[in-house]
Amino acid sequence: MEFWKGIINTAMMGTDKKTIGAGELPAAISEAAASIQAQQAADKEEQFLQVAALAFNYRQCGVQPLKKEGISLPLAAAEEKAYCSLHSLQALKDILSEESVPLLKLWLQYCAASNKIVLPEMLPALLSAGVQEKKLQTLITACCGKRAEWLSGFNPAWDFSSHQTAIEQWQTGTPEQRKTVLANTRKVNPLQAREWLQQTWAQEDAASKLSFLELLAINISEADIDFLSALASEKSKKVKDAALELLKQTPGSPIVLQYQALLAQSVLLKKEKVLLGLGAKTALQFQLPPVMDDAVFTSGVVKLSNDKSLTDDEFIFFQLIQSVPPAFWGQHLAASPEDVIHYFHKDAVGKKMIPALVRATRTFNNRQWAMAMAQHSEVFYIDLLPLLPLAQQESYSIKFFEQYADSIIGYAEQREEPWSVALTKLIFKHAANNPYQYNRSFYNRNIHLVPGRVALELEKCTPADATLRSSWSNTSDYILKLLQLTAQTIQSFNSAA
Repeated sequence: MEFWKGIINTAMMGTDKKTIGAGELPAAISEAAASIQAQQAADKEEQFLQVAALAFNYRQCGVQPLKKEGISLPLAAAEEKAYCSLHSLQALKDILSEESVPLLKLWLQYCAASNKIVLPEMLPALLSAGVQEKKLQTLITACCGKRAEWLSGFNPAWDFSSHQTAIEQWQTGTPEQRKTVLANTRKVNPLQAREWLQQTWAQEDAASKLSFLELLAINISEADIDFLSALASEKSKKVKDAALELLKQTPGSPIVLQYQALLAQSVLLKKEKVLLGLGAKTALQFQLPPVMDDAVFTSGVVKLSNDKSLTDDEFIFFQLIQSVPPAFWGQHLAASPEDVIHYFHKDAVGKKMIPALVRATRTFNNRQWAMAMAQHSEVFYIDLLPLLPLAQQESYSIKFFEQYADSIIGYAEQREEPWSVALTKLIFKHAANNPYQYNRSFYNRNIHLVPGRVALELEKCTPADATLRSSWSNTSDYILKLLQLTAQTIQSFNSAA
C-alpha cells in the first residue's frame, strides 16, 4: 500500500511542502478524495486530515487476519464451580471502574469464600489486575476458574493463574513469586521455609539473598541461629550485615547473650540511703566495665555518641538495651515489667533508656511488656501499637491522637482490623482539615478499614474553616460511594448464599 506511505510523508513534512493528489490514491476512494479536495471552505490541513481519515478506513477494511492451516486450539476445561450472581458481577464492574484495590480484594475474598467464579467476560480485566497487583494473584486465581487457566496459555503475563504447588513456585517461579511463597510459608511453617532457602542458597545472587533474608525475619527463632551464624563467611558485606541484624533479633543468639552478659555486669539494682540516713531506696546503677570485649564493637555497637542528649557511655548502654529481650530485665532484676519500668523512670540515666526498652519490646515482639509500657508511660510510642490488644490500641491511639495524629494515622493504615467509629471520626476530622495530604487516594486505599456506621457521622467531621467545607462535602460523597460498594459486595454474596 504505497499510498499510505505518501500519507505518512505528508503528515511528517506538512501540507505546505507536500500534498496528496486524488490520483495517488486507490481508484476505490479517488472520487471521494477529489470531492474533499474540491471543498472551497476547507484549508489544506483540513482537506488532508479528511483524506487521511478516508484512506485509513479504506486501509483497515482491506486488512485480513493471518491464516495458517493445520493449527488446532485445545478447548478450555469445563468449569467446576458455579458463576457468581449478576448482582455480584455488577458490584465487581463498579469496583473496577473506581480502581479500588482494597474493595477488589474484598470482592475476591467473598467470591472465593462462596466457592464461586466470575463470568468469562470479566476474566481479561481481572487477570490484567493481577499483573499490576501481585498480592491479589492467589485470590484472582481462585475466582477465575478453568477458563483463566486456558487463557493464561495465550498470554505469558497471566501465567500466575496456573495452579502450582508452593514448592514448585519456589523452585521455578519468578523472583516475585518466590518471595511471595517464601513469605507465606515462613508464616505457617518457618522451618520448611528456611530449609528451602538453605537448599538453594549457594545458587542465589547477593541481591536475592538480601531480599530473602528480609523475609527470614518473619517468625525468627533460635532454630535459625546456626544458619544465620554460618553467613559470617559470605563474600557480600551487605549479606553478612543483614544476617548479623537478624541474629540481634534472635533471643539466644551468641551476640544477644554477649550483650546480656555485659548488661548484667553493668546495670545493678542497689539500695541507697535517703536524706539524713533515715531509710533506703532501691535504685539502678549504670556503670560500664573499664575494659570491654572488642567483639562488642565489631558487632556494630558504636563507641562515640551521635546523640547530643547522651554521653558516650549512655549511648553504648542505649544500643545494648535496645538489642536484648525485655524479659532479660525481669530475670536480672527479679522484678515484674511494671517494677522494672518504674526503676528506669526513677533513674536519670534509666529514664533516657526508656526509648531503647520500647525498641527492644518491638524487636522481640513482647506483648506483655508492650502493655506494661503503654500503661505506665505518659509518652506516646508508636512502636508499641502493633503489640497491643485491639481495644488497647484504640484507647492508646485516641488518647494521644491530638499530639501525634499523622503517626497514628500512618499506623492505622497498616492494620488489618477495621477502625472503631470513634477512631475513624478523629481520623476523618484531621484529614478533612488537611485535604492536600489526605486526598481521595487516602480514602480509596483504606476504605476496607472504615466501619459502615461512620456514614452517619460524616457531617460531624465537617471542618470549621469555611474554605475547606466544599472540599469535605465532595470527599464525603466519595466516601459514601465507596461504602455503598462495600455494602453492595457483601449483600450480593450473602443474598446468593
